[in-house]
Amino acid sequence: MARQACGLKILEDSRVSSPPGSVPTTTVPLTFFDILWLGSFPMQCLFFYEFPYPALHFTQTILPNLKTSLSHTLQRFFPYAGNLVFPPRPQQPYILYKEGDSFNFVVAESMANFNLLVGNHARTIGEFQPLLRT
Repeated sequence: MARQACGLKILEDSRVSSPPGSVPTTTVPLTFFDILWLGSFPMQCLFFYEFPYPALHFTQTILPNLKTSLSHTLQRFFPYAGNLVFPPRPQQPYILYKEGDSFNFVVAESMANFNLLVGNHARTIGEFQPLLRT
């Protein structure tokens, strides 16, 4: 299933960061449980929401509030926007947050079968692949 087959249309592609000056440069050490995941492959999260109104209504009313809310949330959860740093040995890896660090925020509209994607049954990764960024 190609991107065109699922009718993927990008509505928003931006970066979200905490409000300027709200979080100082900070380092956060990794815990034992974090270090276990260092060899894993990076993952991408998909969140599905059924929205029965026109996309224009979403982009003009809900999206600005959602981005503002995410920005304010990063004041408390700033490591999510930070970067993983691997210093020379024997130092341990850590998360470094600097002013302006952000994460990618993409909102897309799809014509794929919503019930098939969110249903409580087994699916193949191929059904989700067109929805992921390459």
